[in-house]
Amino acid sequence: MAKKIKHKARKPLPTRWAWLANFRLVALGLFLLSIVLYANTFGHDYTQDDAIVITDNMYTQEGISGIPGLFTKDTFFGFFKKEGKDRLVSGGRYRPLTPSLFAIEYQLFGGKPGPMHVLNALWYGLTVVVLYGVLLALFRIRGQWDKKLSTIALYWVPLAAAVLFAVHPLHTEAVANIKGRDEIITLLGSLAALWFVLRGGTKHLLLGALCFFGALLAKENAITFLGVVPLALYVFTKDSVGHIVGKTAPLLAAAVLFIVLRGAVIGFQFGEPSQEFMNNPYLKIENNEWVPFTAGEKAATVTYTLGKYAQLLVVPHPLTHDYYPRQVDLKTFGDPLVLLSLFLHLGLLGYGLWSVFTQRSIAGFGILYYLGTLSIVSNIVFPVGTHLSERFLFMPSVGFALVI
Repeated sequence: MAKKIKHKARKPLPTRWAWLANFRLVALGLFLLSIVLYANTFGHDYTQDDAIVITDNMYTQEGISGIPGLFTKDTFFGFFKKEGKDRLVSGGRYRPLTPSLFAIEYQLFGGKPGPMHVLNALWYGLTVVVLYGVLLALFRIRGQWDKKLSTIALYWVPLAAAVLFAVHPLHTEAVANIKGRDEIITLLGSLAALWFVLRGGTKHLLLGALCFFGALLAKENAITFLGVVPLALYVFTKDSVGHIVGKTAPLLAAAVLFIVLRGAVIGFQFGEPSQEFMNNPYLKIENNEWVPFTAGEKAATVTYTLGKYAQLLVVPHPLTHDYYPRQVDLKTFGDPLVLLSLFLHLGLLGYGLWSVFTQRSIAGFGILYYLGTLSIVSNIVFPVGTHLSERFLFMPSVGFALVI
């Protein structure tokens, strides 16, 4: 009979670090930090795309009675009020959840932006707390079998990553712009889904699927968590492949339901990219006509923007409210910055895959999380209507914070 391996009990936290074990205290601190950082926005007005989903959207301005329209039309329809014009970007957009929240707030507050800014900060604070809770749960599970992790690290790394995420300047666009709440709710729902999956059991798995469905209704980017969740289970737990598949299945079912609902409302055709320069920056003029970039030109330009994202994560300056088409000009693979970005990302991908599948590396998980969640807004999978935006880094920056 094989002998049972007895693990030594972990040493308790040193007295000076005992506060780390008080989840409520730390969570409250993170919540307040996140809100205080954006308290200066409470007196701000509407701006940028707020017109599309709030101030000039006929459904939002109807208040609660406009919610059915938000769920049965393309997200841009309430702004353009004309079939066809709502398809500014390839595939259309179906994101009814956050506009519905805006409709409720419009009903309650009469279109005043102040309360909406306050709520954005509150949702952001809640997201930071849930991020901390998820990371803490992951590290505690990992700590049950990985004795290389010190007791302090099990608490300190999740907290440090959550603080870095909370204070990162790149999140200004998502939080200070009311419309950016779709980024916040999407990440919040996705993280909550992972948290419930970690708890296990039928009830929690169903709650996880519900949170994931809500995240998808806020923004399609949540679909990348179909890869993040099983990857997290592989790296941090000792679950078998069968258990990982079983725990992820409810999320897959929620994703299928969303795709069917989305298709029923706005169709399943992605169509051709827009030929309007402001909604398709991969156009150039030849013989006085707009023509698409060549495959090589587009690939080089996309590769450059990936490098720009990496730079903004490390050195978030200068920041801008939008990146207009020629703010990132046509690039070729003869550009040293394009080659640098290419080698950087190939290196990250190679190291991430190798370290995760040979060592279950936490840093490798952070890298693959970053690359995976960024992929859907990178213009590699499908055109997103712009070169890059700082709000697109909201979800991927979790991976960056964890690696740091």
